Amino acid sequence: MNKDVYHYGIGGRLAREVEEKPKWKKYVSSFKGNWMESIELADQLQKLGVKNAIYLPNFKKLRLMKETELRKEYDEPYKFCTFSRVMKEKGIEDAIDAVREINDEYQREVVSLDIYGPAEEAYMVHLNELLSQNATCRYCGVIPANESVEALKDYYALLFPTHWKHEGIPGTIIDALSAGVPVIARRWQYCDEMLKDGYTGLIYDFEQPEQLKTKIIYAINHKSDMMVMKRNCLKKAESYSEEHVIKQIIKEMGVE
Repeated sequence: MNKDVYHYGIGGRLAREVEEKPKWKKYVSSFKGNWMESIELADQLQKLGVKNAIYLPNFKKLRLMKETELRKEYDEPYKFCTFSRVMKEKGIEDAIDAVREINDEYQREVVSLDIYGPAEEAYMVHLNELLSQNATCRYCGVIPANESVEALKDYYALLFPTHWKHEGIPGTIIDALSAGVPVIARRWQYCDEMLKDGYTGLIYDFEQPEQLKTKIIYAINHKSDMMVMKRNCLKKAESYSEEHVIKQIIKEMGVE
């Protein structure tokens, strides 16, 4: 029975894999369509001969905050968070170190850090040791996917200090945008497709991870800028909404 099969790609590695394994071009091209979460990745595949690769945003079924619901006032300690798998490769320890160093410099609790997400048991042992030495940082467990906006909405900013340059299009960024929470992110490969420096967050060079601390300090010293960014996040979140992307899927499939 003949059926059209569409490939909805997750992550950012497919172009490199097709380049490294040329026979994959035939396999991947055999799908009716290849929907990539990244504009750059879709373009790379097109150049490699996968002509049916197109950009289709990652999306989530989330409640999008309204501008009138955004928190208007923030003060010390400014609450930051991470919302991803809890592991060294996601930059969790970078975030803890930055918060500790800032509080040490100011000699008071200026910033705090809440860590959300699943962690392997072995890493939790290590994390608990770190947290025991950093009173302004805490682990807050795992939040159900459909409750992410409610969990994040009151944070000053979300930190995304990943060690993986070839991250794809992380769902945690969509969570933050939907909650009206600016993101301070290390510039991974596809970062600039999701975030704009000074518009929806603050971006720092991937090769200079120490800039995380600088960006956090900038954020707490520029509250008015951050309030504008919160509104901008909601505008950007619309492009990752279920409604927006489903319309595109229907169009691509030629369904009336």
